[in-house]
Amino acid sequence: MSLAPAPVAGPGFAVIDFETTGLLPEYHHRAVEVAVVHVDPDGIVTGQWDTLINPRRDLGPQRIQGMSSKYIFGAPFFEEVASHLIEFLSGRVIIGHNASFDMRFLDADMDRLENCRRDPWASACSCCSPVGMWALVRSSRTGSTISAS
Repeated sequence: MSLAPAPVAGPGFAVIDFETTGLLPEYHHRAVEVAVVHVDPDGIVTGQWDTLINPRRDLGPQRIQGMSSKYIFGAPFFEEVASHLIEFLSGRVIIGHNASFDMRFLDADMDRLENCRRDPWASACSCCSPVGMWALVRSSRTGSTISAS
């Protein structure tokens, strides 16, 4: 009997990471950087994309994300990169080390856009064990958000 995970159909995964001005998007905290790495079902990195984002507010505690306003001043606003981000995430299971944190900021920024149409995200958190992670990824084909907590 093998304990290896079953192969995952589809284009694979989008590993995401957000840097933000704070912890809670409902308190007007915003994304200041997003990075996405594409990984195919075999674990091979197939692409990557990242951008700074101008949050239209102060950066909050800069010692945490290590940025200063000089880096953000000329950065695009979220609505200027949203369509590319949606394209980069579409059809993939989104993986984040603390996926609920990243997904809250992603959803909040998307919700602020007018006429934004997107498919529901399927996500999994890498904070759980590797065996549990593969079970979550396999079950995520339903299109629902999965929590490992």
